[in-house]
Amino acid sequence: MLVRLEHFFPPGEGPSFYYLPVTVSLQKLLSNDGYGLGKVIGVNETALGANQWKDSNINGSDFEVTIQPFEIRSFIVNIEIEVEFNPTIQVTWTIFD
Repeated sequence: MLVRLEHFFPPGEGPSFYYLPVTVSLQKLLSNDGYGLGKVIGVNETALGANQWKDSNINGSDFEVTIQPFEIRSFIVNIEIEVEFNPTIQVTWTIFD
C-alpha cells in the first residue's frame, strides 16, 4: 500500500505548535486502532513519486515516522490482513426459466 504523509504548515506560519515536527505511528494509523486495514509488518520509504527507494530505517513495533514542517514523505507499507472465514454463511442460487 502506498501511504503519503504531508505536514501542511511551513515554519513560522500560525501558532508555534502548528509547525512542530509530528511523529506518526503507521501501525496505530492503519491497524484496528485507526483505519482497521490490518497489521503493519514492514515499511519502506520511497521518493515522492514512489519510483525509487530511499535509505531510511523505519522499524519497531509501531513503525513511527517523523514529518518535519512543510515536508511530504511516501512509504510502501506491507500489511498483514486477517480474514475471518464464517462457515455459517449459505449461498443459494435461484434460476428462473
